[in-house]
Amino acid sequence: MRGVRLSEGDTLVALTLAVPDSEVLVVTDDSAERDTVSGMGGSVASCANFIRMIESALTELQDDLRNYNRTERNRFKRPQ
Repeated sequence: MRGVRLSEGDTLVALTLAVPDSEVLVVTDDSAERDTVSGMGGSVASCANFIRMIESALTELQDDLRNYNRTERNRFKRPQ
């Protein structure tokens, strides 16, 4: 009996998850792929959800940068 042939992506996920403390996030709309990766201990996200995650992270980063710049600007304007 022949073994199951893994795709290149499946092989990379399996090898990465074999390393202690490693993390994998697979972004796909293929539910079978998400089930496979999830079953191996990886994290999964649909394409639309991943885009929302990135947009949210970008918004948070912009807010943090705006606050940092405001703080630095105020610190610079303060009389010494």
